[in-house]
Amino acid sequence: VAEALGIYGVKQDIAVKWPNDVLWQKRKLAGILIELSGEAYNICNAIIGVGLNVNMPQKLAQEIKQPWCSIAQITKDIPQRNKLAGLLLDRLLTTLDEFQKNGLKPFLEKWRELDVVYGKKVTIITPSHQRISGIGSGVNDKGYFLLKDSSNKIHSFATGEVSLKVHAYKEC
Repeated sequence: VAEALGIYGVKQDIAVKWPNDVLWQKRKLAGILIELSGEAYNICNAIIGVGLNVNMPQKLAQEIKQPWCSIAQITKDIPQRNKLAGLLLDRLLTTLDEFQKNGLKPFLEKWRELDVVYGKKVTIITPSHQRISGIGSGVNDKGYFLLKDSSNKIHSFATGEVSLKVHAYKEC
């Protein structure tokens, strides 16, 4: 998604936040949801949904309680939806092919470049609603989020929601 946005012209200030957010200037621009089905260590199927804020109506925008932005706000122009969709599909299909052949390894360096929480104080909220704070330390080769605690021990998480403390924000 970040690569497609770069090709479209949104090259500066793009970041990712584990597990599924794409940000622009620390505001949510896109989200990715993946639903898996299949057997462990066997054939697996994935349904991938990408939500991209293209041109948010002002009435809906007022209801959003987190930092966000849209392509229209960033580019100050009417978004070219078909071009965006084509770029997203091209990059997703290419990326999925590479991932199927080589796993996550080819993507780790790019992730680290875009990781907005790396080296930052964060809290991860687990599915059981446990809150664990520490320093974001990237992702491992399985895509698990890494968190360094106060004793410098690294913990890994396969699921959860990472929260960055944001003091003040507004729409872009």
